[in-house]
Amino acid sequence: PKRALLISYGVGETAKALSETRNLEHIDVVDISPEIVQSSGILFEDPADDPLSDPRVRVHIEDGRYFLKSTRSSYDLITGEPPPPKIAGVVNLYTREYFQLIRDRLNPGGLNTYWLPVHNLLEADSKAIIRAYCDVFEDCALWSGIDLDWMLTGSNGATNAPPQAEFERQWRDEVVGRELRTLGIDSPALLGTLFMAGPDHLRALTADTPPLVDDFPKRVSNEIASPFIAEVYASWIDAERSRERFRTSEYIARNWPPALRNRALEEFDYQRMLNDSFRSDGLDKEVIDLHRVLSETPYRFLAVRLLKSSGDIQRAVSRLVTAGARKDRYPLQLGVSALADRQYAVAARHFAKALRRQRSADRRAFLYLYALCMSGDRAAAQELATAAKARFARSDEGRRLRVWFRRTFDLEI
Repeated sequence: PKRALLISYGVGETAKALSETRNLEHIDVVDISPEIVQSSGILFEDPADDPLSDPRVRVHIEDGRYFLKSTRSSYDLITGEPPPPKIAGVVNLYTREYFQLIRDRLNPGGLNTYWLPVHNLLEADSKAIIRAYCDVFEDCALWSGIDLDWMLTGSNGATNAPPQAEFERQWRDEVVGRELRTLGIDSPALLGTLFMAGPDHLRALTADTPPLVDDFPKRVSNEIASPFIAEVYASWIDAERSRERFRTSEYIARNWPPALRNRALEEFDYQRMLNDSFRSDGLDKEVIDLHRVLSETPYRFLAVRLLKSSGDIQRAVSRLVTAGARKDRYPLQLGVSALADRQYAVAARHFAKALRRQRSADRRAFLYLYALCMSGDRAAAQELATAAKARFARSDEGRRLRVWFRRTFDLEI
């Protein structure tokens, strides 16, 4: 792709990703709000980081639909991240007519990606939007971003699958590769685990659902989804079902290098762990999943996520410490960072301080014990296990952890 269009600037993260893509020669950014665009200088403290300062970027203060109708430009990539569809005035940025406007502005073989946040969408709402999208893009596919933030992709007749070396190129890029790993997409194979469904499955799923169109905006209802909406979408994001859809998808077979496709099939269990991290199933399950990630993979993002932290929190603490803040103010987060980096002895020291600050916290005690075990300090681990015996007896998950620590590290608990 040489020419890209971004509709809706937001906080500039997608524009930043586009500006970091070196092969792009021209980037148009469209947003209806001049105040949003003007905030870019605040959001990016360093002017060198501000994507709007890139000479390839041209900003248009305009309604997205009107821009698509009136521009004579065409693009190799169009990406859209408007506000969620139930916000007033936004629904017409998710209709079939709008998606057709996008396709009409794509060059032959051009690509589209489109944010689909389903947090407040009933299942019927999501199906209406997906049906509208698939009516326009015959190669429509659905991908997970994280939790209930998804992405639709389609093209204007893209047919050529890239060779593996070209597919992997972005991970070799010094800037883009680092950002992909920060986002948890450590390898091209892990990108495959974000796959949820291809065109055949999506058409079958929405066959009985009318598409969202301009004349019938209420096909996305006014009803706000319940707090249990994640249960409604459980089958959509189930990693094993996604793995099977990935394995049998003709769309994936056409577009993915065979070796990467096979590697991705082996990685879907890590997507399952990521999905589970948003639905707390018990500390014992979290510790067991964490041990698998730390022992069997080089992945950092997933370890941090399983430790109930995030890249944003980690970066904030790192900046504070670098600026001179006392480390003993953030022992838990520093312990998480060290554990994710497989620096187990360092993590144990931080978790010991975190536990002293809040002695009643079972999570901190178990993480301290785990870090001691992984660091090889068996004597200290056994002493802590003996002292913490009462913690293990408080709940069923504690008793299951007791069995797991005994089997895994041969501790007397």
